[in-house]
Amino acid sequence: MSPSPAFRVIRRHPAPATILALMLAGLTWLALASASRPAAPETHVMPMNMSEESMRAATAEWFSKHAPHTFRTTAAPVDSFVTALTSFDEDHNSATQIDTSRIQVGETILFKYGAGTGHTVISGTGSADPNAGLLFDMPLANNTENFTFTFTNPGIVPFFCLLHEGFNMKGVVIVSSPLGVGPLALPHAGFVAPPWPNPTHAGVQCRIALSTPGHARLTVVDAQGRLVASVLDRDLPVGEATVSWDGRGAHGQRVSAGIYFMRLELPDFRDTRRVTLER
Repeated sequence: MSPSPAFRVIRRHPAPATILALMLAGLTWLALASASRPAAPETHVMPMNMSEESMRAATAEWFSKHAPHTFRTTAAPVDSFVTALTSFDEDHNSATQIDTSRIQVGETILFKYGAGTGHTVISGTGSADPNAGLLFDMPLANNTENFTFTFTNPGIVPFFCLLHEGFNMKGVVIVSSPLGVGPLALPHAGFVAPPWPNPTHAGVQCRIALSTPGHARLTVVDAQGRLVASVLDRDLPVGEATVSWDGRGAHGQRVSAGIYFMRLELPDFRDTRRVTLER
């Protein structure tokens, strides 16, 4: 008995033109979805197995935009990180990739060259960190570049090597504060980092620190002691500040090539740094 007309199933195959239209619609949807997807954040991780020449070029490019600086002190370090080929060694255990040092507020860490063709020691979680280099930012390619840093505030301070970031060359300093002891005052006042770059073809920047609040004045004079430019002349709080000189005189004119001196005047402190300007 044949099915009644009400229950008859009619199978129809779509026409080729319909199939083509559906495929085109699907491709269009995928293209629109891809276009609306947020772009992946830009990364700056150095490639692995860089040549020595590439490392030097990458280091020069970084420090042309980020002036090297640290708090150099005469305080004896309580701990140290020594560069290995692709790690910072603190615990003398090569199986630990990311070593951690635990210190107290006011104590000092030594960053020491041990091995490798070149390294950098930069505070922050990595080169994509917007605050990378805020506390310290130094090259460490040989023993002459060893440096210390005194940690004046409690907290967790990560750091990394720009050139070996792809190898996860990082470290951590955990700074604790004894009960009832807050952040310490800065250990000294003056130039935290010298004028950089030096020599320069345009301008320089430097970092200064005040251990007490007060008036800060930074001027540029020529070899005869004549005033060339006033870079800074105002009250500042305790802490660090970055100041720049664009290589121009008091009236905005480009000054000629030669030797100049940046004179820093702080409460109860005076210092001068030499700058070579090339054109």
